[in-house]
This record gives sequence, structure tokens and C-alpha cells, in this order.
Amino acid sequence: MLKLTKFSVFSLLFSLSSGIQSQSNYLIFLEANRLASSGDIENAFNLLKVELETNNRCKALGYYWMWSIQYGDMVNDSVVTFRSKSTGLSVKPDFSYTFSSKQKLIQLIEQCKSTGILHHAAGMYYWKQTQKLSLNEGQEAAASKSLNHYRLAMRYGSIDSLSTFGLGQALEYHALFAEALRYYHKSHEFNNNQNRTLLKISACHGKLSHWDSCRIYAQKVVLRAESDEELGVAYRLIAESYWQGKQQKKKSKKFYKLSLSKDYSSYDNRISYIEFLHTIRKHKKACNAAVRLLVEQPYHNHIHVGLTYIFQKRELDEIYDKALKELGGKSAQGKHILTSKVNS
Repeated sequence: MLKLTKFSVFSLLFSLSSGIQSQSNYLIFLEANRLASSGDIENAFNLLKVELETNNRCKALGYYWMWSIQYGDMVNDSVVTFRSKSTGLSVKPDFSYTFSSKQKLIQLIEQCKSTGILHHAAGMYYWKQTQKLSLNEGQEAAASKSLNHYRLAMRYGSIDSLSTFGLGQALEYHALFAEALRYYHKSHEFNNNQNRTLLKISACHGKLSHWDSCRIYAQKVVLRAESDEELGVAYRLIAESYWQGKQQKKKSKKFYKLSLSKDYSSYDNRISYIEFLHTIRKHKKACNAAVRLLVEQPYHNHIHVGLTYIFQKRELDEIYDKALKELGGKSAQGKHILTSKVNS
């Protein structure tokens, strides 16, 4: 029969107590994140407030920063405002939080280097910067920082549908499509209700010339799409798969038309269609479509980069000349942007 000493009994009780405390902390963070995702931000912050005075301080602030970047409007590097969502007759005021100088994200990461949720938040922060900046303004540097922090989030245990999706995006930006595909699949395993993940899986298969797989995943979204935007992307990916994978011009044209009928505003869909027209030697149609796109959306750097891959310089010069003439006095800022692209 096993004989327990006073020390072994104390050790057993301590282990049980630590386990219960750990489970309790886990449930607190789980509930706080549930509240935040449902829009109850103020109560989510309040629930973790006590954790700021414990060993869980870094983790709690990591959640604060993740919610701020995901759901809030950052006024500056220390103040975030969460806009109220009115329900029925009740109107809640906006909720704001001010991070102290020691709680600012960059300084905090230096203090809490092994806190996965903080690296997750930093990955999100730099990915947002990537989307805002142009190549000349440091887009690539921001994307590299995002990738680095998402990798650290994985290393330090912040592994869920959001972090794996974020890592997939950062990898895709760096043209690491096979690895991006692996993390998109992981994200889908965590949460199979996200159509955006299926579209990313489809797109990465396309980048790797896995055209049948590209089409299969896009078709899954067609069957369960929740918006015209999702349908537009799905139809575009199916169109690309039929053209790039099978050279089936009629089918490809059919799905491009479906794509643009669902979401004509998407410059990705329109650039892809312009490339298709150019490839099948419909040069005049391709040029006219490019002019219309530039006149309607002159501000997106992605459009200018995309067109340089499709057209030769002589064609591109003609397209910009026509776009400038059509803009005339309609948009001085747009005209300035187009002029700077022509002269660059």
C-alpha cells in the first residue's frame, strides 16, 4: 500500500490547486474573447482587468491589443475607440481605452517576448500597415514584420483560426504559396465556416498551378456564399482555372461574366478579366477595360502594378493617356496620381 508523506500530500494538493487555477484562468480568457467577438468589448476588457495585476498581465494586454486592432479604431498608438452598436431602443456609448506608455504594443513585446497572443496582435498590426502602405512607403518591410510576428505567435502557442489565417496571408504576400496553403488548411480545420479561407485555399492552388483543386475549392464557396463579393471572387477563380488549366475560352468567359456581374467593383476581378482579354488577343477590349478601371479607381497602387504585368510599355502609355483625357477635370487628385504613374 502506498504511504503518503506530509511532503507528498502537500505536493499533490499544490498540483491540484495549480491545475484548477490554470483551468479557471483559461475559462476567463475564453469568456472574455467570446464577449469581445460578440461586440461586448467593454465587459471583455473589464473581465481581464484583474489579470493586469497578475502573472497573466502580458497575456491580458495581448488580448487587449488583438481586440483593438481587430474591432477598434486606433486614434493613435495608445488610444483606441470601439464604436457602439445600437440594438433596438438601447444605445450604448462608445468605449475607449488608453494604453499607458509601458503598455504600447512595440514596448510591450520587448517586455513579453514569449507571449504568443502579443505576437499575434503585432502580426495583425503590421498586416494592416501592409494594406495601407504602398511599395515606396515601406509595404514590404511591414509585411516582413507581420510574417515574423505570426511565426513567433505559432512558436509561443497562439494557434487558432485567426493566427493561422494571418500567417497564411503573410506567407502568400511573400509568394510562399505552398507554406501559405498549409496554414490556410489549418485555419479551415479550426473553423470550417469561413468562406474567405476556402477562397484563399483556392487562390493558392491556382498560384501553384493546381487548377483542378483551385476550381474545386472555389465551387465549394459558390454553394455556400453569403455575399455577392464572395461569389465574385469564386467565379473569377473558376474562370482562371478553366483558362489557365484547360484553355477553355468559352467556359472561362462565362465565369468571368458571372464574376463581374456579382462584384464589378473588385479590381482583382477586373484585372484578371483584363489579362484574359489580352491573352486571347482582344487587345482593344482589354485596353478599354483598363482605361475604365483607372478612371473609376485611380487610387489603388495594386491596379497600376497589375497593369504593368499585362501590357507592354507602349500599350500602357496609351491607356494612361486615354484615362487622363477621360478624367479631365473630374478628379484632380486622381489625375495627379495617374500623371505620377506615367512619369515614374
